[in-house]
Amino acid sequence: MKNLFSLCLAILVFSPFALVEGKEWRGIMPLHSTRTDVERLLGPSKSKSPLSIYQTADEAVSVLYASGPPCGSDAGSEWKIPKDTVVSITVSPKNRVYLAELKIDLAKYEHFNDTHRPNITTYLSRENGERIQVFQGEVMSITYFAQTSDEDLRCAQARQRKNSQNNTKQWHRSEIRNKT
Repeated sequence: MKNLFSLCLAILVFSPFALVEGKEWRGIMPLHSTRTDVERLLGPSKSKSPLSIYQTADEAVSVLYASGPPCGSDAGSEWKIPKDTVVSITVSPKNRVYLAELKIDLAKYEHFNDTHRPNITTYLSRENGERIQVFQGEVMSITYFAQTSDEDLRCAQARQRKNSQNNTKQWHRSEIRNKT
C-alpha cells in the first residue's frame, strides 16, 4: 500500500500537467518559500548564488532567491523578505508540453507576441504571478513570481520604480498603436 501511495504521489508531482498550478509550483511559493524548502523538494543546487538551477528528469528549474537585505537595489532584494527567500521560479520542460495540454483558461491571461521573435507568445497573469512563454504552441517556460496579493511585500523604492516602468510601457504601447 505504501508503494502504491508513493507511486501515485510521484506521478502527480512529476506530471507535466503539474506545471501550472497557480500561485505556487509544487508547494514552492514566491516570496514565502525558502532555499531550504526548494532543496527539500529538488535537492541541493551546485551553486549557492542568488540564481540557482536544478535539474529533474522532466524539467530544468531556475530559482531566483533574495540576495541581500530587504529593500536593496537589485531585483533579488526589492522585497521585504529575508535573504534566500524565493523571488521567482522558472520551469522549462525537457519534453514537449503543449499549451493546450495545460488546460488553463487563457481568457484570464494577457498575451502578446515578442516584437523581435513573433513566433514566441507570452501569456501573463499578474494576479496569479504566472508567465508562460510559448513557441508555436509548445511551452518553452513557465515563470512563477509575486502575485498581486503580495504587492504589500514590495519595498517602497521598488514600487516607485515599477510604477515608473509601467507608465513608460503604457506610453510606448499607445505610441505604437497610434502609428498603425
